[in-house]
Formats: sequence, structure tokens, C-alpha cells
Amino acid sequence: MSPVSVTAPSSLLRMADLDQTAILRLLDRAEALRTSGRSSWPRFDRSVLGLVCFESSTRTLLGFESAMARLGGASVRLERPRMAGVMSRAESLEDTMRVVSSYCDAVLLRQADAGALDRAAAASTAPLINGGNGADEHPTQAIIDLFALRRRHGRLEGLRIGIAGDLVISRSAHSLLRALALFQPAEVRLMTPKGRGMPVAYRSGVACTSLSRLDVEGLDVLYMAGLPAGRGRTHLGESARRRFQLTMSAMRRLPATAVVLCPLPRIDEIASAVDAEAQAGYFRQSGDALFVRAAILESVMEEA
Repeated sequence: MSPVSVTAPSSLLRMADLDQTAILRLLDRAEALRTSGRSSWPRFDRSVLGLVCFESSTRTLLGFESAMARLGGASVRLERPRMAGVMSRAESLEDTMRVVSSYCDAVLLRQADAGALDRAAAASTAPLINGGNGADEHPTQAIIDLFALRRRHGRLEGLRIGIAGDLVISRSAHSLLRALALFQPAEVRLMTPKGRGMPVAYRSGVACTSLSRLDVEGLDVLYMAGLPAGRGRTHLGESARRRFQLTMSAMRRLPATAVVLCPLPRIDEIASAVDAEAQAGYFRQSGDALFVRAAILESVMEEA
């Protein structure tokens, strides 16, 4: 007999799980948490967040762990899946999720296999938060990105946005573009090396132009999605990488009111000298992510 599938309540798997109203509610709550004293934050003293990272993570893992601690809750980690270790037979993802979700009030999952997300969600009895599923989506990062956009410009509608990098595999860019479709950008400029453009599946509802070079003229937002080195057919040589690096020369063409964002980590796609420029917003973006993650956890915990 096949096991019964129990879909967890209040899960955040993809940007499609949120409409404009839900996104704005999260952003407003994150702003309220940012501007209020910690003593006024909600308390989840008896709540436990499971951090299941089957793929390496720094900001997502530590960010959610810190947010949960700030909310008064606890976290438990599974960073090296037992199914991939010294066991004589691999434990299934479904069994792992059944066990972990029975211990926790919510589970954050990062999984290298994009297609495993729905299997994990079906097996989990606790709300599941997608912390990045392969090269598909990273919805919590997109909400963090929108928060940074709104902090800089005071709005989300009508912005001229450039997204640069290897957009075939950038799950952060995939989720961001799907989120932007709800807010009618004035322009979306996709700047990618040849053969590394944004897949059609993520472009629905957004009119985009595509370039094979970095062009920052007139942008309100420059989103540096990253340039992984790649291997074989996906390898990017130095000449290709240089065309998409944000140098000080390129920065001088960026409007003074613009903001440069990046989901991090930064490798060499943003020159370190850019950090001192007024438009450099990526480290504040990363710091403000704490408030966004706290708002997401609050929403998930209260609705579960």
C-alpha cells in the first residue's frame, strides 16, 4: 500500500504560492520588525524550526537560524543527510522529511535536486519553506530582494531593472522575475553570456529584453545574479566573465539613484571597490534579510 500523502499547511514552495497582497503583507511586516524594538517582536518560545540543508548554505541557513532565535524559538539542523553518508542503503527523502517534520513546527529545506521539492512537501507534516531547490527557485530570497528594492525606491511598480549573470541556473533570479511580474516593472533587461539566458518558463508575464553584455544605463536596479565558473559546455572563460563584471568604470554609468543588489556570495562579478559606492546595496540587503526571514517564520508559524 502506498503511504498517505499529507500536504503541510502554510508552506512556501514557489513564488506562485504568493499573490501581490501576500507579498506586500510580508514586506510590511518585515519593515515593522526592522523599525521596532526587539522587545516588541512576537515570541515563539516553544517553537522549533528544522534546518534541512542537503546542499551547502551560509546566508539562508544562518539567516533563518538567527531569525528563529530572535523570535525566541529553537532550531535543529540536518546539514549532512544521513541518506548520503555511511548507511548501507540510502534513506529516502520522504522518510527523512516525515521524521524531521514530526520534530518541528516548520522545516526549511535546501535541496540540490529541483524536482525533489514536491516530494518533500508531500511527505512533510509541518509547513515547508523552500530555501532553494536546485536551479529552480529561491522564493525567500526573492522576498528579500523586493524588500531591498522598496527600501531604496519606496515602491515596486514602474522600476527599470537589470538582471545580470548566468540566468539558466540562478534560482534567485528565477524567483525574482516571477515576483516582478506582479508589480509591472517599466523595463526588465536580462544580461547574460551566450547560451545562459533566462529560461522561458520564468519569463511569463514580464516583457524582457536580452543583451549579451552588461548595460547599466538608466537602470533603477542592477541585480548581479552571479557567474559560477561552470564546467564543460557551461564553462565561462575569462573574456566572457569580464563582459559581465561590475567594475568602477561600469559604475560611473549607473544612475546615482540606482541600487546594486546581489543574493551573494560575491565571487568576482562585483569589484570590491564598488562596496564604497552609494549605490552598493547588497550588504544592507543581506542584513535586512533577517527581518524578512522573521516575517516569513511568523507567518508560517501563526498560520500552521
